[in-house]
Amino acid sequence: MAYPRTSQADFPIAIICALKVEYDAVSLLVEFSDEDGDRFGTAPGDDNIYKAGRMGNVNIVLVHLRDKGTIAAAVATSHLRSSFPKLKLVFLVGVCGGVPTVANQEIILGDVAISKSVFEHDRGSQYPAGFQPRHGLFEPTQSVQSLLVTLETNRWHNHLIAQAAGNLKLLQANAASQGQQSQYRYPGTVNDCLFEYNYHHRHQSTVANTCIECDESSGSTCCESREISCEELGCSDDYAVQRDRLRLNRYLEEQGLTDEAQVFRVVFGRFASGDMVVKCGEHRDKIAKQNGITAFEMEGAGIWAQQVPCLIIKGVCDYADSHKNKIWQPYAAATAAATSRRRTVQVG
Repeated sequence: MAYPRTSQADFPIAIICALKVEYDAVSLLVEFSDEDGDRFGTAPGDDNIYKAGRMGNVNIVLVHLRDKGTIAAAVATSHLRSSFPKLKLVFLVGVCGGVPTVANQEIILGDVAISKSVFEHDRGSQYPAGFQPRHGLFEPTQSVQSLLVTLETNRWHNHLIAQAAGNLKLLQANAASQGQQSQYRYPGTVNDCLFEYNYHHRHQSTVANTCIECDESSGSTCCESREISCEELGCSDDYAVQRDRLRLNRYLEEQGLTDEAQVFRVVFGRFASGDMVVKCGEHRDKIAKQNGITAFEMEGAGIWAQQVPCLIIKGVCDYADSHKNKIWQPYAAATAAATSRRRTVQVG
């Protein structure tokens, strides 16, 4: 469908995604136009590929980064600002690793985190006594601060969750109409397991022919174990953390109430952002405790460093530990996309 646009000024919102699974999820909630974003011309040197469309009645441009990480995000955002100087807000939408407990509240897989600030966690200096991070803390712009103050009120927070839940069902229906029904299905509590922070993903001693490289006393693991599932390695449920929300969702699943079980929460907090993938429970908890972190991701610092109005909206697909896998990525990308659609329609 063609829309009556004349210039880049007609696009108040941009959505940036780093991974294909993130881009595909957002696309299921966008009504695309017949023309791509560059129909109206882009700034010299801008090699981003834009796709133009609408979320509700709001014109948006969608950008898929050429690579993950802060550098690719920073470059793409710089070009985006040049080509679309009238943008009101940029959304970074996708998946993240979640801190299991924040302010005594459980975070489970599929929940959505929204940024209040961004901490660049992997820049700094290595000293004999250890790594000293550079304190790269990015605060939101004034317009984003005003938006966050509103969203965190009980009324707007509850409204956001209700609307996002409806958008998730719409996304799943759109996926089903395209033969992708199973991809964005709720994975279930059976696939949500948080292990104790110091229980590592390695060949376990309970499994026959235990790998000699996977030494429990030294903490070492073999390369092969990093690509193998917990079930194959023999990771024991004896070290799984019992969680109240999962217990409730398991009951709902047993009653056949899948829609109720897949209801996710939206939390606001500080993202740790950097090019280093965090796959260690001890490291996760140390960074989170020292810096008040809610979730980990890899692009936000690059965008926020450009001083553009930006909200990070990401679904929790793992717990940033050695047991992380990709089972929850499509669903977490879907919950983030569903939440971003609500925000996009409101801001636009």
